[in-house]
Amino acid sequence: MATSPPPVIVLCITDLDTGGAERSFIELVKGLSTRRFRPIVVALSPPPAAPQRALVEELFAAGIHFEFLGARSVLQAPAITVRLTRRLKQWQPCLVQTFLLHANVIGAIAARRAGVEYVVSGIRVAERRSNLHRWLARRTARLVTRHVCVSQSVAAFSRDVAGLPADRLVVIPTGVDLD
Repeated sequence: MATSPPPVIVLCITDLDTGGAERSFIELVKGLSTRRFRPIVVALSPPPAAPQRALVEELFAAGIHFEFLGARSVLQAPAITVRLTRRLKQWQPCLVQTFLLHANVIGAIAARRAGVEYVVSGIRVAERRSNLHRWLARRTARLVTRHVCVSQSVAAFSRDVAGLPADRLVVIPTGVDLD
């Protein structure tokens, strides 16, 4: 009796340069059971240069499919959204998980256009410096099933200052639920 392939989960991040958010992202991806899910990683940016490739090498070593969409400027957001939408339509994921602001916004729009039912965004910081970032998060909030916040204070900020719906905020410390 043939078994069906595991469902696809697309994990979308702004870039894969070496950093704290990117490290947490890679740990989450590598922690997924490849028997239960088929993870696909998409970075909106071009591939990182040689000294910053450690995280990409980890994905390669783990046998996880990854792609870079090549965005070098925010001006490319419309074209990158179209490219991501096309890829999501091809992959037909059951869920899209996004990390970092640009991926949260572009990923939510592309997932909606591609007909993905579940979209989860990752919120790692209380973005105090940019009203534009909070406005973008509010504008795309209706496209997101859940916003995963890394702490209670980030969740409170996201609700009270950024204006995200409280019923869609979930706190998972450091963005990874070990249970």
